Amino acid sequence: MRFDLSTIILTNAAGMVKTEEDAEKLLDSAVTRITIGSITMLERPGNIGETYYYDEDTHTAWNSKGLDNPGFEQTMRWLPRFGDRCRAAGKEIALSIAGFNPDEYGDMAFRASSHVDLIEVNAGCGNIWDGGKQKAIPSYDPPLFRQILREVDDAVGERPMVTVKVSPVVNELIVPLAAAATAFSSVIELIATNTKPNQRSTRPDGRDALAFQEVE
Repeated sequence: MRFDLSTIILTNAAGMVKTEEDAEKLLDSAVTRITIGSITMLERPGNIGETYYYDEDTHTAWNSKGLDNPGFEQTMRWLPRFGDRCRAAGKEIALSIAGFNPDEYGDMAFRASSHVDLIEVNAGCGNIWDGGKQKAIPSYDPPLFRQILREVDDAVGERPMVTVKVSPVVNELIVPLAAAATAFSSVIELIATNTKPNQRSTRPDGRDALAFQEVE
């Protein structure tokens, strides 16, 4: 049996490339798409303490990084020129965005859309806390999910360049999320799935595996 691999997309996971230096390391790699982000409007230091854990017994990885990134303005200082280098290397470039409200998603998509091939809407990160309150997770809020996609769709002018990354969801949410995603002509890909939020794991000594503290 032969498989046609000519259309296979090989990319890094959003969350691993936040700076130009990170992205440059992939220019000579086998990836066909370099995904930058996820990026928030404002700079975020991320959570402090132990934010990554690999459980050798269950072979599962856990993280609570908290979307550490330099912020949208800083990213836009280098993204346009890197986009040109990326295409010259025969690769697509995508920007993963994580707004704190629909307007932020739309604003970032509008300003970045002419410099990248794809906008990835991160609708599933659950590791963000502000003032003791967890940031809303659009994957579990279909009306919010649809509103975000509407803002992004308007921002990119309905160009087919939007990918959507969702959380693992229960069956009742699959239909409304799918209906929202397919309602907008700009959405061309669904990434399934982001990490599952609000999970707890302990180390062999009984300590919590992850920290969720944003500041000292």
